[in-house]
Amino acid sequence: MKKISLVLALVLMMSFVLCACGASNELVGEWKGEEGEIYTFEDDGTGTVSFFGIEVAFTYEAADGKLTVTLDDETFGTEETQTSEYTIDGDKLTIDGLEYTRQ
Repeated sequence: MKKISLVLALVLMMSFVLCACGASNELVGEWKGEEGEIYTFEDDGTGTVSFFGIEVAFTYEAADGKLTVTLDDETFGTEETQTSEYTIDGDKLTIDGLEYTRQ
């Protein structure tokens, strides 16, 4: 009976591990806005925003429909953090009512 319980526990643990490995960050990739701005989200929590030839690096966290972005503009020596609500529906990303299309 102990062996069966141990095997069942191991199978259960492995299924949780495999499910976690399959999860991906749906923000990862390039998203283009209506004004031509391009957000690039990397899997490691970093990214860039490009607009009118200017590129600014940022870090981000996304959880429970909330996106927290910290811009790090070395050119101006500033750092700014903003939290917004977001949704993804197919190839459409909406952040606080503004739409972006996956590229």
